Amino acid sequence: MADNRKYLLLIFLIISFSISYFYCGTSHGDDTFIYMEYVDNALNGEGFVFNEGEKSYGVTSSLWTFLMFPFAWIFGNTVIVWKVVSSLLFGVGVTIIGSVLLRYAKWHIAAILTITVALAPHVLRWSGTGMENGLVVLGWGVALLTWENLETRDSRSRPWTAISAGASWALLPFVRPELGLFVVSIGLITVWQFVRNDRFTDAVRLSIAGLVTGVGTLLLAWESFGSLLPQTAAAKGTALHQSDPLYGLTQSLKIFLSGTGPLFLLLLFLSIFRTKKVKSVWTGAVLFSVLIAIGYLGSVNQLVSTRYASYLSLPVILTTVYIISKNLSFSTVLVKAALILQLATSIALMVYLFPATRTSEAESFSPVVERFEQIRSVDSPRVALTEVGAFGFYSDAYIIDLVGLTDRKTLQWLQKNTPNLTDPNLEDLLIARQATHYVEYDEKCRPPQFNALKPNLLMEADVERNNLSGGSVHRPHLCIYSLKSSQR
Repeated sequence: MADNRKYLLLIFLIISFSISYFYCGTSHGDDTFIYMEYVDNALNGEGFVFNEGEKSYGVTSSLWTFLMFPFAWIFGNTVIVWKVVSSLLFGVGVTIIGSVLLRYAKWHIAAILTITVALAPHVLRWSGTGMENGLVVLGWGVALLTWENLETRDSRSRPWTAISAGASWALLPFVRPELGLFVVSIGLITVWQFVRNDRFTDAVRLSIAGLVTGVGTLLLAWESFGSLLPQTAAAKGTALHQSDPLYGLTQSLKIFLSGTGPLFLLLLFLSIFRTKKVKSVWTGAVLFSVLIAIGYLGSVNQLVSTRYASYLSLPVILTTVYIISKNLSFSTVLVKAALILQLATSIALMVYLFPATRTSEAESFSPVVERFEQIRSVDSPRVALTEVGAFGFYSDAYIIDLVGLTDRKTLQWLQKNTPNLTDPNLEDLLIARQATHYVEYDEKCRPPQFNALKPNLLMEADVERNNLSGGSVHRPHLCIYSLKSSQR
C-alpha cells in the first residue's frame, strides 16, 4: 500500500506540473520581469533593487525573490527558468495536498479531489507564469500538512511537528502578505488550545519557531529591500484607486465566486446544518482570513487582479475538499453535485482564459526595447511608464514607475501631491522625477498636452499584454515620447 501511495503521489506531481506548465503556455506576467530585474541586479552585485543604487520593496513576494536567486544563478535568469520553477512548485504543492487527502479517502476519490484543487481556474491561470502563485500553492499545501500533523500526531513525542508548523506558517506572509491574516488567526488559536489542553511545551515550540523564522525573514527583507513591508499595497491603494466605490468589493467577489462558488456553497451549507463535521481551527482561520481580505479589497477599492484568487478562492477549495475527504460520504448527492459544478466551472473558465495563455510579453517587448535603445539620443535615459516589468528588464534605462510599485520616490510624490495623473499633474511628476522619456498606450499616439515639456514621438509599436480585454487578448498601441523643455 505504501509503495502504491508513492506511485500515486508521483502521478499527482507529474500531472499537476504538466497541467500548469502546458496550460500557461508562453504567458507570463509583467511582475515576472519585476522579480527578474531585482534578481538580475542582485546577481550583478547591486543587491535586490529595481533601479541600481535605489532600494525599494517592489516585489509582492520576498520569499519568491530569495528562492529564485540560486535558480537564476545556476540555470540563468530567463523567463523559461522562472516558469518551470513556478510550475514545479505548483505541482509539489498540489501533490502535498493530495498526500493529506489520501490519509482519509480512497485513491480514486483523493485523485478527484486533488484534481479539483489543481484546476482551480484563476490559480491555475497564473501558476506557471513565473510569478509567486506556484509558491503560494506550495505554502498552502505545507500549511495543511503541518496542521494535519499537529492534529493527528502526539507532538509531545515528536517535537519537530510543532516546530515545523510554526516555522512554515511564519513564512507564509513572505509568500504573499495577505496570508498573514491566516497565520495570525490559526497561530493564536492553536497556541491558546495547546495551553488549554496542558500542551504548554508544544505551545512554546510552535511560538518560538514561528517568531524566530518570522523575525529572521523580516530582518532579511529589511536588509535586502530597505523596508519591512512591500510598498506594492500602498502604491496600488494610491495610484490604482478606482472611482467606482463598489469596484473593489464586486471584483473580489466575482473572483471568489467564479473560482470556488459551488464548493463555497457546499461549505456554507455544511457550516449551518452539519457544524460538527466542519468545525475546526483550520476552517475558522480560512473563512476569517478570506472574509477580511474581501473586506480589505472593498475598503481600499484598488485594482483587483485574478491573481488574488490564491488567497481568496484557493483556501476555500482546499478546505472543502479536505472536509470531504475526512467526514463526508463521497456518494452523497450534494457532494457529487458540488464537485461536478466546480469542475465544470473551472473548465469553462480555463477555456475562456486560454487565449491569454498563448501570449508572450517577452517576444512582444524585447524587440521594442531593442529598437528604443538603438534610436534614443540620451546617454542616460530616465523612462517614465506604468507596467514597468518587461521594459525595465530589457532596457538599461532608469525606470520611473508612475504607479510607484518599484519606485519609492514616485510613490512619495503621489502620496504627497496627487495620484490623479491628468496631463498637468503628470507633467509635474515627470519634471520632479527628471524624466527624459514617457511611455503611454494610445491607438493614435496623441501627445499629452504639457506646458513646460515638449513631447516628441520617438517610436510606436503594437504589443501584446498578458490579459484579456472584452474577451480578447489585450493588444495596445505603445507610444514612446522624448521629453524636452519647451522653452529651449
